[in-house]
Amino acid sequence: MTKGVAYSKRLSVVSAAGVAAACAMALVRHHLASEWDEQLHRTADLEGALSRQIAARSDCRDSDLDELRARVGTFRDQLGPEDAWEHLVRQFGNGWTAEARPRDDRDGYSFQIGTFVKLSPATSDWPAIVELVKTAEHIPGVGIAGFEMKSSGSRERRTVDLVRIVVAIHSRRTETIP
Repeated sequence: MTKGVAYSKRLSVVSAAGVAAACAMALVRHHLASEWDEQLHRTADLEGALSRQIAARSDCRDSDLDELRARVGTFRDQLGPEDAWEHLVRQFGNGWTAEARPRDDRDGYSFQIGTFVKLSPATSDWPAIVELVKTAEHIPGVGIAGFEMKSSGSRERRTVDLVRIVVAIHSRRTETIP
């Protein structure tokens, strides 16, 4: 006589618990996946709304960017050569004392302030001083940042003791690539 199939109650309970745990994990995974998907949709909607707000307020339209590019191009065209300070020192000559401040190197260009001082210029020196200022203003990247004269004496006899010309130089920088 053949008896029916015999099962162990303990193994049946353990396998039923395993199946129940697997089903519970599948439900938890499904729930988390749907929450994750919903969060991605909310994030995408929020990002789209913020992008539209930024675009509505932005001053960076194509025409504005083209204008900025043109201004940068104009600035680059106005930069002087890298040796502009040395050129100015030669222009002013031996009668002037040149005092250069440290150069501020920036991305692609440098900025430097320099001072030229002449002590006790004579009246005959003034046409040359005016011509030097004119010449310096026409050098690319060079601008006159200041002009100072100090004088002494009485109302009837006044003498100029000092002339100081301050120049600002924007010059190209040659990049050294290591």
